Amino acid sequence: MKKHKSLGKKILSVVVASVVMTIGIPGLTMAAEIPTYHDIPAYQQKNLYETSTVKVSGITVEEVVNATVSPVITKSITKSIKFVVFNSTTQQVEHTVYSEDGELPEMELKKNHNYIIFAEDSQYRMQNAYIWIKEGIPVDIKKGAAGYDYPEVKSLHLYKRDVEVSKPEDERRVLTNLPVLYGTGTMYNIKFKLVSDVETIEATSGSEGKLRANLLEDIIYMVTVDNDTYDVASFPITVKDKSEYGAGKYTYNHSSCARVDNIHLVKKADAHKEDTIVTSISGKTEITGLNFRDYLVMEQGLEKNLVTELSGKDYDVMNISVINPHRWEIAKLATGVFKVTESIADNKKVANVYYLDKDNKLQKMDFTQDGAKVTFSMNTLSMYPVVIEYGNGESVPAVDKTRLNVKVVDEKGSPVSGLGLCFKSTNYGEYADIDFDAVTDAEGKVSYECSDNEFNDDVYELVLKDTSKYTCDEIKQVVFGMENWKTFISTIDDEEYTGEEIVLTVKSVGGSEPEEPEVDKAKLNVKVVDEKGGPVSGLGLCFKSTN
Repeated sequence: MKKHKSLGKKILSVVVASVVMTIGIPGLTMAAEIPTYHDIPAYQQKNLYETSTVKVSGITVEEVVNATVSPVITKSITKSIKFVVFNSTTQQVEHTVYSEDGELPEMELKKNHNYIIFAEDSQYRMQNAYIWIKEGIPVDIKKGAAGYDYPEVKSLHLYKRDVEVSKPEDERRVLTNLPVLYGTGTMYNIKFKLVSDVETIEATSGSEGKLRANLLEDIIYMVTVDNDTYDVASFPITVKDKSEYGAGKYTYNHSSCARVDNIHLVKKADAHKEDTIVTSISGKTEITGLNFRDYLVMEQGLEKNLVTELSGKDYDVMNISVINPHRWEIAKLATGVFKVTESIADNKKVANVYYLDKDNKLQKMDFTQDGAKVTFSMNTLSMYPVVIEYGNGESVPAVDKTRLNVKVVDEKGSPVSGLGLCFKSTNYGEYADIDFDAVTDAEGKVSYECSDNEFNDDVYELVLKDTSKYTCDEIKQVVFGMENWKTFISTIDDEEYTGEEIVLTVKSVGGSEPEEPEVDKAKLNVKVVDEKGGPVSGLGLCFKSTN
């Protein structure tokens, strides 16, 4: 049986190798091959759902009193200093601790995860510490990066401020100053919202045509536009430190790790033109609503006692996590419209779908079920567990894969009757084509019942028998299978057939809308009007060079 690539599917490029990792989804534990994108040890694949921790202690807190010598001269800071310990792998604050007698308290940090330690003190400042828990030891990933020979972190060096500050926590923020463009033109006074799981920042491109905002380092913000005409193909932006290369802090597209140097606007209708479909490593989940670029998706089955409102019910609880594979970080996408399709085990009938909010309360979501697949929309990803509740002992009727139901409509969505269809063989020529016995009825519907005559080593295209009045640009590829000497429909467009009705859109021959005339790019037409819209005559125009 031949396999064809599905259009619109995201294809992951394996650059180096692949490793096998055990992942958990409701009712199933399986091994999955995870693409490896590079061989930087500090960013190797991690267990994002790691629960095992190591105890880290003995890190001293010291003031640098002479930075002109090597090594620098320090003294212990006896004052209690506040430190925030941020897990950059899971994108959440794990600890807020205070030093005592010049030393950090003992902390439990997750094995193999990456951390950033921020100091927040009105009298002292510190360059952030970037730590990887490597084989149970905290190492500094900003030092020794050239040979990946990272030294152990034994002390944190702080500097006395010349002037005390009232809000030391703001030093975690980094100013972004990004030109806002439409095509090659600068766009002024465009309103933006940068939405993260911890805050929403409102900003405008103003009179300079630049998006200026103070972002929290390492936090992921979704870029959105508030405008009736223009939009942006929303993407996750974040500030990352590059001091291991002797550089500073820059903004990046978290879905690809590409540097962001400007913001490109699009027409509102084109905001989702380049959206992709990402399929989870297990194959159980599909998500669309964004250009996911390099992002991966994983599921994690959770304990049912996390839910307190469904006593006596049958349900599953899971995390659906979007992952940056270059840094192996969870991507918390705090706004959007994401369509999620989840495969259901045991052919169960779904009663309700919820997400579990920050207060562990169930919030109901609209859903549809098509056989073993349930589809629902979410406004966030990687932030809230999903709960799927099943009917009491109810099952979805078994899919009849021997019957294909087709509906034919015109370009306006109206049913088209009296049309014959056939399966056109791609391997054996015209003699192997298979005709439908009936034509479309008044509702544009017709069905095909499998017999035992189909060739299960062929690939067929579902087409119109007669194209004198209507044509169809869609091509549906159909593959038959055989089990116990009975023929069934195996796949449609390389997707497993689950009994859904197939819709074909046709257009009338010679009856389509006339094509727009070809644009004459050698001619520029200009109309000059006054403030009231009235035409103004006698004015000369010129192109003024800017260079």
